[in-house]
Amino acid sequence: MKCYDSGVNEMKIFKTLRQFKGGNTNIVKFLEHFEHNNHFCLAFEMLDINLYEYIRCRYFFPLDINEIRVLAQQLLVALKVLKELRVTHRDIKCDNIMLVDRASQPLRVKLIDFGLSTRTYSMRNYVFKQPLSYRSPDVILDFPLDEAIDMWGLGCVLAFLYLGRHLFPSRAEYETLSVMLKLLGKPHDTLLTFGLSTERFFKCVKGEFTYTWLLKTTEEYYDDSGEVVVLRPGVHSDLSCLDDLQKKRPESKDPLEKRDLLSFIDLLKKMLDMNPSRRIAPLKALNHEFITMAHLSADSSSPYPQLRTLDPQFQPDTKWKSKYSTGPGTSEGPEPGSQGAVENRGRFLGPQGSGGEQGSLGSVLQDETGPEGEHWQQVMSSGEIGGQGTETGQAGEDKPRQEAGTGSGPEVRRGLGEAGESN
Repeated sequence: MKCYDSGVNEMKIFKTLRQFKGGNTNIVKFLEHFEHNNHFCLAFEMLDINLYEYIRCRYFFPLDINEIRVLAQQLLVALKVLKELRVTHRDIKCDNIMLVDRASQPLRVKLIDFGLSTRTYSMRNYVFKQPLSYRSPDVILDFPLDEAIDMWGLGCVLAFLYLGRHLFPSRAEYETLSVMLKLLGKPHDTLLTFGLSTERFFKCVKGEFTYTWLLKTTEEYYDDSGEVVVLRPGVHSDLSCLDDLQKKRPESKDPLEKRDLLSFIDLLKKMLDMNPSRRIAPLKALNHEFITMAHLSADSSSPYPQLRTLDPQFQPDTKWKSKYSTGPGTSEGPEPGSQGAVENRGRFLGPQGSGGEQGSLGSVLQDETGPEGEHWQQVMSSGEIGGQGTETGQAGEDKPRQEAGTGSGPEVRRGLGEAGESN
């Protein structure tokens, strides 16, 4: 019954999204809904593979900063639309971002899966957990929630594209929160006071006229919760703050490229602000210099940046657009499908939640020759990417739903539970 209700909820959300008349949304097109054998089914346009599968096809080799910019702009447009309609997606992650067509529209993406979405004003009526690698401190500490959790999720997505692995660990909430505090700093004590779960992770040290929240040690956390936490090394181990992300890329000799990297990190810090009320809003993020490229001078002697504008709403400085917009992704192009037709595409989840494959990897394996190929082979042989495909929450808590059937194939549809079925 939960799956059936989720499908009905998603259908209602898409009816709300149809109220938006501002043009392109970068959100998957909802075609129809119907019931079949007591299953509630949703049909969507045909898309390609999700962003996580795309990175996996690259052997988790990170994207270039310019590629991240193109993806970030499209997803910020989607979040802007949701904010205007007062809808919160609640499950922003790489699995729920799909490429439209890698062949004809490289890096063109759309946001999918609104099964957990809700109207923002009713957020307090729901109890939910995002996958730990994308889980915001708002959810972990149980702050009052709003659409800021979607911006946090997008920040985690962009960090993943930059690093080729998740910035935050995905084994236990205590471990995830401790890494957040290390890289982003502790939220203000007054804010922590409003968290309904703050006392689970923090202890309050009171002075004569003040009080301070301190993160419990692993021993104190075990004594209070009975949960054993092992703080393991990860991509965050050699970072003390987000500014140290510069260390993850070879230092560029091009001052424009270095300036662009610093601009990206600045936007990322605003997306991953521990205080949800200070977290950057979609419209302001779209006007950030990393997206508009206002920080890049017209230095004709530099080949940077090599930009492809894939979204009609993305209008960077015209002198850059005219000079550097190249490649097949410069226009939106036809919708995927034969002769421009939109093919029905969805995911079928039967009574046991089974589904199809997430797309064929063999058709998109990258060329393993050249400098990047050598890097991939070294990474593969060293085993550095082991376990990067795991999107888990706490043990026994909230295993995320599998995105079934998001691969290629003719007219696949998604059924969401049986009417009258109890899970």
